[in-house]
Formats: sequence, C-alpha cells, structure tokens
Amino acid sequence: MKPLIRGWELQPPMGGWNITYEHGGQEWVLMGRPYQIVQQIASIQQKNEVYEGDEKIWEFCNAIWCERDPKRCVKGKMPVMSQNPAVTFGHALLSLVKNGMKPVEQELALRRAKICATTCKGKLNLKLTKCNSCLQGVARITKMLIGTRSTIYDKQLNQCAVCKCDLKQKIHYPLNEGDKNVYPDYCWVTKERGTPDE
Repeated sequence: MKPLIRGWELQPPMGGWNITYEHGGQEWVLMGRPYQIVQQIASIQQKNEVYEGDEKIWEFCNAIWCERDPKRCVKGKMPVMSQNPAVTFGHALLSLVKNGMKPVEQELALRRAKICATTCKGKLNLKLTKCNSCLQGVARITKMLIGTRSTIYDKQLNQCAVCKCDLKQKIHYPLNEGDKNVYPDYCWVTKERGTPDE
C-alpha cells in the first residue's frame, strides 16, 4: 500500500501528511512520512486491542489525504471508506455548509436529539458499522460540521437506520429537501415534514 496522491514522493498533499487520530476519548496528532503515520496508528490500535490491519489504516489515511488534495488523488482509486454512507452524507452536508447553509437553533437540535436517543433508540438510532476507520472519518467530518455545538444526548447518538447518516451531524442542520427516504411516524423528520411552519 502507498499514498494515493500523485507525486507523493516529492510533495505532500495540501495540509501535509499529519493526521489527528482519536480513540476512546484520546487524541493523537501524528506526524512524519506516510509509512510512519500508518505504523503509529497500527501501534495505537494494537495497544487498545482494536487493530484492523494495515490495509484499513491505509484506507483511512488515504481518505484524509485525498480529501485534502482531491486534484492529486489518483483517479478511480478513491478509498472505499469514503463510500461509507455516513461519510458520504457528511461530505454532502459539508458542501452545503460551505455554500452558506446554517445550523438550526439549539432548542430544535436538542428536541431532535431527544427523540433519537429515546423513541428511536434500538429502532432507527443504531451502530451500523464496526469499521473503526469509517467511524474515525465520520468523527472528523462531524467535528468540522458542528464545532463546539453539542447536546446532552450526544453519547447516545449513532447512525440513522433509514438514511445511514451520522445523527450528531443531522440534528444540527435543516431538513434535506432532496431526501426521498420514508421515515416512521415517531421520527422527528416525519414530524417536521408534516409541520413545515413549526
């Protein structure tokens, strides 16, 4: 495995090779050459007994590097992790935010989070992937999207079983008008679709 950035031997991607890696509430800022960073992540995972294998780690790193420098990412080689539904949703939402979309009021985000954490728990609010690299990608995008915004229910929020998005992201932004998914009556999406003036 190697970086999927053209000319990586001569020039790093925009933003450099450094990667911030999180696990179990701890955060590491990893620096060095690509192979060194992969080895550092492998070491962290092994110590925490969550080692996924070098291939998954390369996929995780390449997704970050390609996101930073998409024009130099080898065409047709975009990491599979970037095709994870929650990661895809996050990138789409990030694009809308960069184009001016604003988060909803905190009170509304809190109401949504409460429904996800209580009424939807075990039904729609589920852990849909055990892929640590995918979860890392989602966490990284979430941090970019919501910054310091949070609710008291955050630790109970996972992914939506219907749209596969990350709920920590979704509760903070307006409904997606292009979303054609059908949600149960008890879901806040259905409630808000039925009462657009609220």
